[in-house]
Amino acid sequence: MTWEKYYGGKLIKKREGFFVIKSENETRNFTPLACPVCDYVLRNNEDEKSYRSFGCCESCELNWARPNQKRWSEGWRPTIQEAQEKTSNKIMNVTINF
Repeated sequence: MTWEKYYGGKLIKKREGFFVIKSENETRNFTPLACPVCDYVLRNNEDEKSYRSFGCCESCELNWARPNQKRWSEGWRPTIQEAQEKTSNKIMNVTINF
């Protein structure tokens, strides 16, 4: 779904079971709630920094992105099962339906 006009000079978009509302002139990119590699919840500022640099949480950066930089930059990613096995101490992403 693309951004649609909302009231009060805002835009709205449905994302992964919830709505995101932003100003029409907002240019900042948003960090997702969960890591796209392991699907665990992004927990802190370090996870956000890793997401902005590597597109994943800090655990996936340390376990996968940095050791495989060339492959990572070419688009390679571990399977979700491989990623979750290495990061089993994190909180799994929970889907909430309204």
